Amino acid sequence: MFTRALLILLLALPTAAPTPALPQPVWPLDLDTRYLTSNFMERRPGRYHAGLDFKTDSRTGFIVRAVEDGYVSRVRAEAGAYGRAVYVRGASGRTTVYAHLERFSDRIRERVEADRARSGTYRVRLELRPGELEVRAGETLGLSGQSGTEGPHLHFEVRDVGQRPLDPLAWGFAVTDTF
Repeated sequence: MFTRALLILLLALPTAAPTPALPQPVWPLDLDTRYLTSNFMERRPGRYHAGLDFKTDSRTGFIVRAVEDGYVSRVRAEAGAYGRAVYVRGASGRTTVYAHLERFSDRIRERVEADRARSGTYRVRLELRPGELEVRAGETLGLSGQSGTEGPHLHFEVRDVGQRPLDPLAWGFAVTDTF
């Protein structure tokens, strides 16, 4: 009797719809090797490192790609800090940050040059709305560089909807430790 009642109760409960799986993200750096020079939450003077630094073999100019569909939400260009940086709000709701770029893609560079012409300064801080500058997963955002820093690499971050840093290693950007 108890087993039958339990079975009826279980069958009467609504079943949860399966959560759709997010597509596998595109790797952000067009480089055959995958090495880190800095990890997420590494201690820095007065702060913690909010992303991963991908090694670029002490060279600049590797293609940097959007990891998912979305839109460019912010663009920064300044002498220090992240140097040239692109922020993409993805379809997942997360924001990915690509910093220390050598150059922006042509579509982004046009916006930057227009802002510089308007303001008369090098420093650019663009805030863009959804639909203004959409990107597809795998689309080129720029080239890796060393703007705002001393050595060539790609600084890459994943942020949640509230712009809090998330560990990129937990979001599909793990690098195999071979040492």
